[in-house]
Amino acid sequence: MRALANKADFVTVRDEYSKKYLKNLKVTKPETVVTADIVFAFKPTEDHVAYASLGLKGDERLVAVAPRPWFDHEDEYIEKLAWVLDELIEQRGVLPVFVPMEPPYDTNVSKKVMAKMKNPSKTRLLGDSFTPNEFYNFISKTELTIALRLHALIFAALSNVPHIGLSYDQKVESFLKRSGMWDRSFPLGDFTKRRCLKMRFTCLTMVQRRKR
Repeated sequence: MRALANKADFVTVRDEYSKKYLKNLKVTKPETVVTADIVFAFKPTEDHVAYASLGLKGDERLVAVAPRPWFDHEDEYIEKLAWVLDELIEQRGVLPVFVPMEPPYDTNVSKKVMAKMKNPSKTRLLGDSFTPNEFYNFISKTELTIALRLHALIFAALSNVPHIGLSYDQKVESFLKRSGMWDRSFPLGDFTKRRCLKMRFTCLTMVQRRKR
């Protein structure tokens, strides 16, 4: 990687961590500039296809959930996420909607989370065929987004929706620090019982504030 990168005329990265990483690899020849993820340039158009596909009444309190596969202790994180969602359903009356940003992988994980829940009938799962624009418009209608997927978190930020991230990679943590939500989020590897309780409390509080 160092040999190839040093042959480039110009390098762009999306966070300071990546810039430091290249420096540690001794990538020194090209200028390296931190710029935004290209998704920040996304220009959505109004579209209600994803929302309409759920057949909702219109008064539901929606929480978008965007999981992804995580091969280290995946069952453990799925079980804890399921518990948090059940708590939101029972204490705030929300409707969690799973948003598979990268089907079929995220669809399969979503189904695993639902299978661990006490209230799977009080959740919904969006289909696999929606476009980024349709996902964006759906997320913009929610009161809260809980996600591992970076672009789901960015969509939430772009539409001013409070978001909590489970960071499986430095890029997710870097974004959450820039969006001001890192103090309410945490690394997925630290999804301990104590962190799980903190996430439950944070989610309940954020949804209550949005209600007001």
